[in-house]
Amino acid sequence: MKNKLNLIEDLILSELRVFNMMQFFRGFITDTESRLIVYEVYCRDRDGLDPVNVKWVEQQLEVSFPTAFKIIEKLINEGFLKKSRGAKDKRSYTLHPTNALKEGIKTYTMMWLEKAIDLDLIQMTDKEKKELYKNVKIMAGAVKFEEFTQELQSKLHNDLISLND
Repeated sequence: MKNKLNLIEDLILSELRVFNMMQFFRGFITDTESRLIVYEVYCRDRDGLDPVNVKWVEQQLEVSFPTAFKIIEKLINEGFLKKSRGAKDKRSYTLHPTNALKEGIKTYTMMWLEKAIDLDLIQMTDKEKKELYKNVKIMAGAVKFEEFTQELQSKLHNDLISLND
């Protein structure tokens, strides 16, 4: 019988298997630097905090301005981030999540939740689950870690990108 720690390890293994497969698909962020940036941008936006700027990326990743700029531009070109001029300093700009990123993170989080429920790590009533799904445009319940295929990835990516402004 597996204990809770073993079940959490199984959850992490499921995610790593998906990451391994997703690294070859367009539209999914699997490198740690980009994931840190998009989650920071998303969480700051969600919580109403000051947005991320290039300086923050340079400092957190301990990289040069050109490297930070290259990573950010890739995320913008892939439809995950958008930028706007800084409010205080018009020479700088701040980063903001696109609708695709917001929904992608919510969907991915719901995939985690579904797997944690399947593994009996979290107990949740159908009513509680329904309440969480109320704010998600793309239903994660239809996408499970272990059932994630290239066809599902492609459909999910197209669904998410179509949400951008």
